[in-house]
Formats: sequence, C-alpha cells, structure tokens
Amino acid sequence: MLIVTGGCLLAFTQEYRASAAMARPSRLLLTATAVVSLLAVSLPYAGAVAQAFGFLPLPLLLLIATFLIVLLYVVATELTKLWFYGWLMRARVDGARASAAEDAS
Repeated sequence: MLIVTGGCLLAFTQEYRASAAMARPSRLLLTATAVVSLLAVSLPYAGAVAQAFGFLPLPLLLLIATFLIVLLYVVATELTKLWFYGWLMRARVDGARASAAEDAS
C-alpha cells in the first residue's frame, strides 16, 4: 500500500520544478491517482476479494503511520526541490553577473 500510494504521489512531487501545490496536473492524473490510492487502501477491507488474495486489514496505528510516512516523503521532496532549484537559479544569476562584469571590463 505504501509503495502504491507513494508511487502515485511521486507523479505530483517530482514531475514539476514548481511546487506540487502550485503546479496544475491534469484532471486525468488527479483522477487516476485518487482511484489507485483509494483502491490500494480499501482492497484489504473488500471482503471476498481480500480473502481470495489473502489480504489482511492493517491495524489502525500502522495505517496512520503509513500515511505519515507518505506525507513526510512529499514534504521532504518539496523542500529538496525548493533548495535545489533555488541553488540552481542563484548559480545561474551569479554566472550571468560574472559574465556581464567581464564584458564590461
């Protein structure tokens, strides 16, 4: 479940340079992510289907911990993107300033 849900959220957090909250993913991507995540979470509670595959419901504490891990993963990815792309933009600005200073002299 953690792999499926984290994999779906990966599409939001790593697809765009901008923050996932500021980026506008397509409705298809949003819908597919919601459907797959809900299916992954609810499948162990689906009665006959769960029994056929041998799925067992997760204890509530483990389910909460799983969601917290996914949430922390998304936050860490967003913070890393802010740091990395901020560093990259500063390096480009500093390089442009150095080039302009050389051209002026």
